[in-house]
Amino acid sequence: MNGFQTKEQIITDYLSGINFESGDWNYRQLQLGLRDKIGEMPAIDIEYVKDVKINEINSEATEIRKINKINVIFSPELDTSFKKLTFKIGT
Repeated sequence: MNGFQTKEQIITDYLSGINFESGDWNYRQLQLGLRDKIGEMPAIDIEYVKDVKINEINSEATEIRKINKINVIFSPELDTSFKKLTFKIGT
Protein backbone atom coordinates (compact mmCIF):
# COMPACT_ATOMS: atom_id res chain seq x y z
CA MET A 1 0.00 0.00 0.00
CA ASN A 2 1.35 3.42 -0.92
CA GLY A 3 -0.15 5.31 2.05
CA PHE A 4 -2.42 7.43 -0.17
CA GLN A 5 -6.11 7.53 0.73
CA THR A 6 -8.84 8.94 -1.46
CA LYS A 7 -11.28 11.47 -0.02
CA GLU A 8 -13.94 8.75 -0.01
CA GLN A 9 -11.76 6.55 2.20
CA ILE A 10 -10.88 9.42 4.53
CA ILE A 11 -14.56 10.39 4.91
CA THR A 12 -15.59 6.78 5.52
CA ASP A 13 -12.85 6.28 8.12
CA TYR A 14 -13.74 9.54 9.89
CA LEU A 15 -17.49 8.85 10.08
CA SER A 16 -17.03 5.23 11.13
CA GLY A 17 -15.17 6.45 14.22
CA ILE A 18 -18.14 8.47 15.49
CA ASN A 19 -20.81 7.00 17.74
CA PHE A 20 -23.98 8.63 16.42
CA GLU A 21 -26.08 6.99 19.14
CA SER A 22 -24.42 9.19 21.76
CA GLY A 23 -24.80 12.93 22.03
CA ASP A 24 -21.04 13.49 21.68
CA TRP A 25 -21.22 14.98 18.18
CA ASN A 26 -22.84 17.87 16.35
CA TYR A 27 -23.23 19.08 12.76
CA ARG A 28 -20.55 21.77 12.97
CA GLN A 29 -18.06 19.34 14.54
CA LEU A 30 -18.61 16.94 11.61
CA GLN A 31 -18.05 19.71 9.07
CA LEU A 32 -14.90 21.04 10.70
CA GLY A 33 -13.47 17.57 11.32
CA LEU A 34 -13.98 16.61 7.69
CA ARG A 35 -12.58 19.94 6.51
CA ASP A 36 -9.39 19.25 8.45
CA LYS A 37 -9.16 15.74 6.96
CA ILE A 38 -10.02 16.38 3.27
CA GLY A 39 -9.00 20.02 2.87
CA GLU A 40 -12.42 21.41 1.93
CA MET A 41 -15.67 22.21 3.70
CA PRO A 42 -18.15 19.48 2.71
CA ALA A 43 -21.90 19.84 2.68
CA ILE A 44 -23.57 17.45 5.10
CA ASP A 45 -27.21 16.39 4.99
CA ILE A 46 -28.55 14.41 7.94
CA GLU A 47 -31.80 12.49 7.46
CA TYR A 48 -33.75 11.56 10.57
CA VAL A 49 -36.47 8.99 11.20
CA LYS A 50 -39.19 10.04 13.62
CA ASP A 51 -41.17 7.67 15.76
CA VAL A 52 -43.54 8.09 18.67
CA LYS A 53 -43.47 6.15 21.92
CA ILE A 54 -46.69 6.13 23.93
CA ASN A 55 -46.75 5.48 27.66
CA GLU A 56 -49.61 3.05 28.28
CA ILE A 57 -50.11 4.19 31.87
CA ASN A 58 -50.57 7.93 31.36
CA SER A 59 -51.04 8.02 27.55
CA GLU A 60 -48.24 10.55 27.10
CA ALA A 61 -46.51 10.50 23.73
CA THR A 62 -42.77 11.02 23.35
CA GLU A 63 -41.22 11.77 19.99
CA ILE A 64 -38.06 9.81 19.17
CA ARG A 65 -35.65 11.05 16.48
CA LYS A 66 -32.93 8.75 15.17
CA ILE A 67 -30.43 9.32 12.41
CA ASN A 68 -31.25 7.32 9.31
CA LYS A 69 -28.64 8.55 6.80
CA ILE A 70 -25.79 10.99 6.51
CA ASN A 71 -24.98 12.38 3.06
CA VAL A 72 -21.60 14.03 2.53
CA ILE A 73 -21.19 16.15 -0.62
CA PHE A 74 -17.65 17.07 -1.68
CA SER A 75 -15.47 17.48 -4.77
CA PRO A 76 -13.30 14.48 -5.73
CA GLU A 77 -9.59 14.86 -6.44
CA LEU A 78 -8.72 16.70 -9.68
CA ASP A 79 -12.35 17.08 -10.65
CA THR A 80 -14.72 20.04 -10.88
CA SER A 81 -17.87 18.00 -10.27
CA PHE A 82 -19.36 16.98 -6.94
CA LYS A 83 -19.70 13.57 -5.36
CA LYS A 84 -22.18 12.41 -2.72
CA LEU A 85 -21.45 9.61 -0.26
CA THR A 86 -24.38 8.20 1.71
CA PHE A 87 -23.90 6.41 5.02
CA LYS A 88 -26.73 4.40 6.54
CA ILE A 89 -26.75 4.73 10.33
CA GLY A 90 -28.33 2.14 12.60
CA THR A 91 -31.09 -0.11 11.34
